[in-house]
Amino acid sequence: MRNLISAGLGASILPIEAVMGDASNAPVVLRPLDPPVTRTLAIIRRSDKRDEPALTAVHEALLAIQKRRLTLPGIS
Repeated sequence: MRNLISAGLGASILPIEAVMGDASNAPVVLRPLDPPVTRTLAIIRRSDKRDEPALTAVHEALLAIQKRRLTLPGIS
């Protein structure tokens, strides 16, 4: 998709990973969406399983970034 957009053959809404992960110099213009697109995620844990240290660490890390927002240079 990015190659088609870079060639001037269209526009698309892509996840940021699809745009920022490519090291090419293709001319792509990033524009914020107004209103922004949001995605609701959930953490689901089984109540009948013990908490393993790795699971606890991931759970705490997800909660720590819960309020953070991704900002991109040049986009307000």
